[in-house]
Amino acid sequence: MRKFLLLLGLLYTQLSVAQIGYKMTGAIKQGQRNVTIVSGPGSATVVGDFDASLPGTINQANTSVAGELPVSNGQNGLHIFDYTKVAKPGEFVHIHGQFDTTATAHFYVNGGTRFSQLLPPVGYVKNKNNLTVQIPVMTPLGEYKLFIKDGSGRSEFVCINQAEGWGMDSKVIYAGTKFMITGDNLTLGDRRPTLRLRDVVSGSYLPATFVAARSNRAATNWKMPLGVTVGRTYELWVSNGYSAETKMAQTVSAVTAPARDYFDIGTGWAAYFPKSLYDNVYNLKTDSRLTTKATGDGVANERSAFLEAMADGAADGGAVLDLGEGTFNLTTSSSNINLNVPDGIVFRGAGRGRTTILYSAASATQYFLSIASGDARVGFVGITFKNTDTGASDLTFSDIEGDNIFFNDCDIQLGLGRTMEVNGAEHFAFIRSRVGQSGSNGIRGPFRLFETSKAVVRDSEIPVTQSWSTYNCRELFIYRNVVMRDIAKPKIDNVIYHSLTLDFCWNSYIGENEFPMINGPSRKSDGSLFQDDGETIICEAGGAKYPNGDTGTITSATATVLTVNSRSGATSFTTDVTEDTWLQITYGKGEGQLVRAVSRTANTITLAEPLKVIPDGTSGYATLPLGLKNVNFYNNNFSNQQRAYFIYFAPYSNVRIYGGLIKNSQGVAIVQIQRYTDNLTTKPKYTPGRNLVVEDVEVDGSTDAVNDGVIGLRCNQEKIPDTWGPQALNSTFRRCSLKNSAPTRFAEKTAIDPFQPSIYAHQQYNRASGAHFNFNSPAKVVLNTSFESCSVQDNVSPSFQLSSGVANTVIAYPIYINSPVYQASQDIKPDLSSGVGGTIGSTNTVVVTAPNN
Repeated sequence: MRKFLLLLGLLYTQLSVAQIGYKMTGAIKQGQRNVTIVSGPGSATVVGDFDASLPGTINQANTSVAGELPVSNGQNGLHIFDYTKVAKPGEFVHIHGQFDTTATAHFYVNGGTRFSQLLPPVGYVKNKNNLTVQIPVMTPLGEYKLFIKDGSGRSEFVCINQAEGWGMDSKVIYAGTKFMITGDNLTLGDRRPTLRLRDVVSGSYLPATFVAARSNRAATNWKMPLGVTVGRTYELWVSNGYSAETKMAQTVSAVTAPARDYFDIGTGWAAYFPKSLYDNVYNLKTDSRLTTKATGDGVANERSAFLEAMADGAADGGAVLDLGEGTFNLTTSSSNINLNVPDGIVFRGAGRGRTTILYSAASATQYFLSIASGDARVGFVGITFKNTDTGASDLTFSDIEGDNIFFNDCDIQLGLGRTMEVNGAEHFAFIRSRVGQSGSNGIRGPFRLFETSKAVVRDSEIPVTQSWSTYNCRELFIYRNVVMRDIAKPKIDNVIYHSLTLDFCWNSYIGENEFPMINGPSRKSDGSLFQDDGETIICEAGGAKYPNGDTGTITSATATVLTVNSRSGATSFTTDVTEDTWLQITYGKGEGQLVRAVSRTANTITLAEPLKVIPDGTSGYATLPLGLKNVNFYNNNFSNQQRAYFIYFAPYSNVRIYGGLIKNSQGVAIVQIQRYTDNLTTKPKYTPGRNLVVEDVEVDGSTDAVNDGVIGLRCNQEKIPDTWGPQALNSTFRRCSLKNSAPTRFAEKTAIDPFQPSIYAHQQYNRASGAHFNFNSPAKVVLNTSFESCSVQDNVSPSFQLSSGVANTVIAYPIYINSPVYQASQDIKPDLSSGVGGTIGSTNTVVVTAPNN
C-alpha cells in the first residue's frame, strides 16, 4: 500500500507535462522552440525556450544572463537568509530574506549561464520577505542556482540540491582506509558522487573511491586514496555529480597505515592500534612476564593480576591482554575507580558469553572503569561485563574521557547500576555490542554520551530503561542498531522515559535503526495506561535549563555588536554551550538572520560574524542554543512506541527526516514554544526552527491502542499576548503518508485549541488567568510550509489542519483515501472571551490539485 500511495503522489510531480494534463498553446514538434506551457492550478508556469528534441529539458536561451545583473545586496538591498535546499522538478521552494512584494525568484539549471523565472502557485499572495515557488516539472534534475530579482538588481546566489558535507567519522585517515561522511544532498539521481582530498601544502587533489554499498543521500562511504602523504593535512571537497564541489568545514590528517585494521574498527583512527601493539600479547593466565596471574575461575579476586598486566603492557608501548575463556571477578573495597585503564591497552576475550568480567559496588567505588582524557588507545573485544549487585546501586560502569576508545563484540550488563558514560571523548566506537539494564531505579541509563565527537555506534543492541542520552555532541554516527524498550521491566510512575535523547547535537547521522517496544503498551503500577510515556527520539535543548536563552528589543547596532534591552536581564553566557549560542533577528529590519553569538553583557551582544543587514530600533532579537544543527534521520523504523520523532522546544537548523515506517508510534511531531518560564517576569524561552525537510515517512496508526497518528508542526504561544517572532520557518513535507484507526480516547482536544490527529501546521495558545492573545497579529508563527504529495487514509479527519498564526502554506497534490478533503473552514480559529477575537484561520493557504485534461 505504501508503494502504491507514493507512486500515486509521484504522478503529480514527476511525469511529463502532457501526461498530467497541462494545457499547452500548441503541439510540441521535434526541435520546436519558443513554446509557452500554461500550467494547471497551482503549478509553475514555464515561459521560455523549450527544445523538444531533448525530452525533459528546458533551454533558457532567450532569457537574460544573470551575471549581467548588478548585485544589490547592501543594507537596503536584496538578500536570501534561508531557503529550501532540497527540491526536485515539480517540488516547491520556500525563500525567506529581505525583499519586497515586487521581487521575483529566478534560477539557473545545472550551472548554466541563463536564468528563468520561478513562479508561485496560482492563488498565492506574495508578501514581503517571503516567497514560495515551484521548480517546473520538466526541469532536468540537478543543482539549481537561485536568486531574487527586483528591478535591475539581484540578490546573492544560493544553491538548491548542492552537496554539503556536515560531519565525518574520523579526523585522521590512512591510505585505503574506510571513511564515512554525513551531509545534505550527498547523492542525487543516478550520478556518481565524488570526494576529493586537497593537500593544503601543495594544492594537489586526490580522489577517494565511492563505496555504493550502504551509501545514501544522507551518508556516504568511501575508500581513501592510496597516495595520501603521511603528516599532511587535507581539505575535503564533495559533490553529488550534479553540483559544484563544496568544501567541508573540517580537515583530515594522514597517518601511517597499519598493515590492516586489526580490531575491525572500520574507520581511520584504527591506525592508532598498529601491528606492534597487536603482536605484543599478554596471556593473563600463563604469561611468564606476569608475577600475578589470573585464574578465570569466577571466585578469586583477579584485580591485582589485571593491574599488573595493564602497567606492564603500557610500559611496553601498548599490548593486547588476552583473557581467554573464563569468568574474572574484579572487586575493590578502597578505590573510587576499580580499573583505571592506561593508554595502549586492548582487553581481548574469547567472545561474548565465553569471557565474563564480574564487577560490583564496594562502599567507596563510583566507577568500575575509567579512561583518562587525552590521546588514549584503549579497546575491549569479545567480553561480557556483568554487575553482580542484586539491588540498585550508584556504581557507574564507566567514565571514558580518553580519545580512540572502542568496544567490539561486548555485552555490558549494568543490572540495576548506573549508566555507561562517555565524557568528552573524540573517536569512540561501540560495534556489534550490547549495553542494557535489568530494570529501572530512577537513574538515567543505559548509555550516555557527553561532549563526545566522532562517535560511531553501529550494529548493536541497546535495550533502554529510562533513556540513552547524548548532550552537546558532534558528528555522531548511530546506525543499524536495535534500540528496544521492554515494558515488562520495572518502570517508575510519573517518570517520562525515552529511547534516544539528543540535546545540542550537530553534524550527525542517525540512520537505519529499529526502535521497537515489546510487552507494551506502557502501564502504570496500578495497571492503567500511560497517556504520555515519552518519546522514542526526542530532541531538546537542555530541558528546563535552556542555557543562554533570551529575547528582547534592539536599540542600535553595528554589523557585529548589538545594543539591546533584554527580557531576561542576562549579563553573560554560560560556558558549557557557548559555541551553541546563536542570535536570531526575530522581527523588524533584518528579520530572519541567524548568526553565532560569542559573548554578551547586560546591554550588548557580540557576534562571531557580521550581519548582512544591520537591524535597527524596529527589530527584536533572541539568543538561543541550537538543539539540532545539520542532523540527518534516515530510514529509522518504530513500532508500538508512544511517539516516534519529537523535536520538543529545541531550536533547530537543517534537519532532515527521510523514510522509515512509524507503526503505532504516533508520528513526526515538531513542537516549539515561546513563553516565560517563571510567571511572566524573566527567563524567556523562545525556540525557533528553520529548514526542516521530511520526506517519504509512513505513519501507520491503524491498530494503535493509545495514540492517533500525526505529522506536522505545532508552535505554542504561552502566557504572552503577542508573538516574539516566527517559530517554524521553511518547512517541507513530501510524499508522507498518514493512516489512522478511529480516533482514540487519548486524542488531544482542548477548548482553546481543538487539535485533531492529522497532517498539520498550527499555533497553539495557552493562557494564564487574565492573559490576552492577539490572534490577528500580523506576526505569524508558522511561516512557509508545504505538504507535497502527502496521503491521508482511513479516519484522518480533518485530513490537513491549519490555524491562526500560520501563513504561506501550500498543500500540493494531496491524496485522500477514506478521508475528507481539506476545507479552509476547518482551520482552527481560537475565540477566547479574554482574547482579541479569533476571526481568521491560516492566511495565504494554497491548495494545488492535479489539473483537468
